[in-house]
Amino acid sequence: MRHSTAMSLLLAVAACQGAAPAPQPSPQAATQPATQPAPPAGGAGARSVQAREGSALEPASSTAADVRAANVAAFEREGARLATDCPGDWVLIAEGRVRGHWRDFADAWQVAARESGPHLYLYRAGIDDGDATFVLSPFTNDDPHWTQLGGRFLEPLGLTIGMAPHLWSRQVGGRTLVARWPGDDAHVELVAADGGVSRRTTTVASALFDADVTLTETAATALGAGRIEAPGKAWYASRDWPCRKVLLRVRLPELEIDAPAIGYVLPADLTSLTGS
Repeated sequence: MRHSTAMSLLLAVAACQGAAPAPQPSPQAATQPATQPAPPAGGAGARSVQAREGSALEPASSTAADVRAANVAAFEREGARLATDCPGDWVLIAEGRVRGHWRDFADAWQVAARESGPHLYLYRAGIDDGDATFVLSPFTNDDPHWTQLGGRFLEPLGLTIGMAPHLWSRQVGGRTLVARWPGDDAHVELVAADGGVSRRTTTVASALFDADVTLTETAATALGAGRIEAPGKAWYASRDWPCRKVLLRVRLPELEIDAPAIGYVLPADLTSLTGS
């Protein structure tokens, strides 16, 4: 029996629809690092970062492992400065270069969606890029396959969670939006940033989880998540198991929420357990 205060949600994983193509930053030669990419359309608050000379990969040598290694190296060179200079901005690193940073995710995604490389970093500077340990909510102790939404995702959206009855509510433009859990008409959608197949699972919300969302390796593979990651390392705390960090979107239609999130992918040996 799950904890009496646990909120079981029906999680419907839907295919992500690509963002409308946006004007691509003007082409830059690797020998002209001082040229900045043009901000995407509608991005009045967008800000760009210069790429360093010699940081781009030569296309002829770009295997998936090469690209990821180059992106890791670019983050190691620039990550600390970006966290200081533009905290909270969405940073895009691709093909071994910092492509830019933007205040709004929509502006960053317009550029990232045009990247076809086998690996990208897209993350919030100073928020998603640090090394972290975490624990699962007590509600998931008897089944680590449950997906867990954490305080870092829930709190900025102004969600109020009621236990009796099980209601989620949110104030939007003077309106009170309410969703009842569980319910046939209420659902959460987890969407891999660049697409995936539908899945259903049980979800709980817990402020004890100080991050966005967890998911299993099986779910991440089925979603096609993994090409777009967040830098830094994450571990399940009490067992010191490493976890990947991938970019997702979380949608709660009844509450008019459609927001990016960093998914902590739980390793298969952790989710094979039943209990802690």
